[in-house]
Amino acid sequence: MRTRPPASARALACLALLLATTGCSLGGDDDGSAFLVKNTAHATTTQPPTVADGWIVYLASEFADGATDLNGDGDAVDAVACLFNVKAGTDTVLGVAAVAHAVLGNNIYLVVDEAADGRDWNQDADQLDYVLVHQFWNEALPLDPLDDTLDTLVDAPLPVPLLRAGNRLYYGSATAGPAVGETGLRYVDLQNPTTPTSVFDVDGRQVLIRLVAEQAGLLFLAADETIAGLVLNDDGDASDPHVLALLDTTDPDAMLKIAELALPDVVVPVGAAFTAANDWTVAFLVSELQQGADLNDPTLFPPGWVAEHCGAVADGDQQDLVLHHLDYAAWFNGSAAPVNTGLAGVARALAFEGAVATLADEQDSGCDLNDDGDLVDFVPRWIATTPGALPAGSHAQMLAVRTVPGGAWGLSWNSNKLVAVLSEELSGRDLDTSAQDHDLVAWLDPEEGTAATWRIAHQSSTIGTGISGLKFVGSDWLAEKPRQGRLGLSFEESTAGDVLGLPNFTLNNCLAGDLVVKDSDGLDSLPVWSDFEGEKLDFDGIGYALATNNAGIVVVGGQVFFRGNENNDNRSYNDDADMADDILFRNPVASGCTAVAMSTATALDEPVVYSDGLGLVAFHCDEAQAGVDYNGDGDQLDFVLRGFRF
Repeated sequence: MRTRPPASARALACLALLLATTGCSLGGDDDGSAFLVKNTAHATTTQPPTVADGWIVYLASEFADGATDLNGDGDAVDAVACLFNVKAGTDTVLGVAAVAHAVLGNNIYLVVDEAADGRDWNQDADQLDYVLVHQFWNEALPLDPLDDTLDTLVDAPLPVPLLRAGNRLYYGSATAGPAVGETGLRYVDLQNPTTPTSVFDVDGRQVLIRLVAEQAGLLFLAADETIAGLVLNDDGDASDPHVLALLDTTDPDAMLKIAELALPDVVVPVGAAFTAANDWTVAFLVSELQQGADLNDPTLFPPGWVAEHCGAVADGDQQDLVLHHLDYAAWFNGSAAPVNTGLAGVARALAFEGAVATLADEQDSGCDLNDDGDLVDFVPRWIATTPGALPAGSHAQMLAVRTVPGGAWGLSWNSNKLVAVLSEELSGRDLDTSAQDHDLVAWLDPEEGTAATWRIAHQSSTIGTGISGLKFVGSDWLAEKPRQGRLGLSFEESTAGDVLGLPNFTLNNCLAGDLVVKDSDGLDSLPVWSDFEGEKLDFDGIGYALATNNAGIVVVGGQVFFRGNENNDNRSYNDDADMADDILFRNPVASGCTAVAMSTATALDEPVVYSDGLGLVAFHCDEAQAGVDYNGDGDQLDFVLRGFRF
């Protein structure tokens, strides 16, 4: 792990080499209030806030907020939307029970639960619906069902009821339009913030649509056969509620197109890698059950498709999720069809400019992929997207991941490369020449296909771990995705000590801009914001001990934010007479050992901060850890939301 020691302590540089400078610069704040933390007025739920366009929207918990009725329905059990302006320091209760929210300029959008709110917002003589409600930032309250209701949503609260792409906000309406091809997918935009516009299907079908995800400007959607009574995936029935559809949100006039392949649900891993204007490599998992076919039957594929330790025998079921890919532009214009890779996958569907990847469950694959005598491992699988490509499947390539926390399941990416935490124990192999088993950070280039090799050793004169003689990095936390070119991960002291043969090897040695050995246990994990410098994975980081298995690392605006832990770091940072708290730290990406403890955080399994990607940030704080009654309800039992700009 490479950090930059201060000039006064260069003699201790054996613990950390120099951090390479980057081109990132810290954004300024026009009123001199950079990093000034301000508090919301109410206890919050643990749902992520929306942070966009200068606004923070969150859901206040009536029960936790002193049992206060914030929406006037006579009870105190709702989650009520609030609008927080960090610059002005104002927190406005919007007075409606909501389940989701979004921001578009100065327009606030809420998905309101009629049953919880006790009002018939869409005037259909019941209180059973989820409706989309609009508020302009300075609109007089209370909001009015007749004036502020925009539409009824397709069904019960979805994991993703609203998705923003550019200056449009998309949602699935409960009804398709009357025109040929007019679907239930609609959007509002900055020009028409209260007038929903329908998106049309290129093949003229009127179907209801649910949102799945947005990646790199491509919208993943699920078209519903069951309501329209149409067969959308060519399986002879109209019983599939989630057939994949795609929309190019970078083209303002684009129509959606249905891919005729069934997803298992709207909660499904998908991937899109931008390759050219209006074009992407697209990766997704297809449900054998919904598609009505055994999609990983070896007889469907050419010789060489079967992995080295697998037999060419079908698994005989239709229970798997199978990785498919397509080239968006060629598929949309009809010159190329989606490609079935035959790779059974779970949790991850990653797309690269010339390859796709997933995480194979050996049980679903029907094969001991890593040849360790069991079927309990998760093994990364990848395949180039060139015509006729075969998946990698040699013994050396089939290594099991440790499904560490962080959202990646042990398999992530950065700079068009796969990054994984490979387990020596689960792989049944020694990967670092140490006697102990470790979980090691490794990477490969999936575009190399069957020729790709895992790079597990990381060392050069100026790039890599930055510690003399240390080629291997152990990790117990890996971020789901890179942020602003940096992939967050943890750096285990124990692995470094084992590899170097140094018991109690410690690196949590930064404090207030100086090098201080804060403990000698060699058991901590430290924050790293890794990147690729050419063909080298570089481990920039800092000597502060992370919360155990909960790093929460986020990079934004030239700053890295992470969740430290007082007990692990052997220091108290919030002046509450204990060393048991989780702390929000910040540090410039381009310098080391200058971290600032900003606030008490929480132990919630979430990013330590939420951001607009520019310089507006919100985070959850635990009153019990802080020992402060932030919302003034007479206790110190709540979660509250705090925010700052920089």
